[in-house]
Amino acid sequence: STAPGDVAELAGPRWEAFAALRPELAAASQACAEALASPVAWHNSAEGTLCRLRRSVRHVPREDLVEAPCRDQVVLFCQRFESMRPAARNQISEVRRCYAG
Repeated sequence: STAPGDVAELAGPRWEAFAALRPELAAASQACAEALASPVAWHNSAEGTLCRLRRSVRHVPREDLVEAPCRDQVVLFCQRFESMRPAARNQISEVRRCYAG
């Protein structure tokens, strides 16, 4: 399993191809990893990151999300966000359903 904030998935040819094809989602996914890696980044960006994520997943086919190189970090971000802000459960569920296999 992937550790929260592990950016290993966000490098290499597979990531570069994904980022070129889906730049908005790639940026939001990278923001997820950065927020998970740092409490300061989490405090400053978690809300905005969730909004970016929700906006970008709407335009991506589910099969692309399931195979996305950043999927693990997004799922971990969603889990943490939901545990810290239970009132956002519906918004988080919307994103998690998109990434479900």
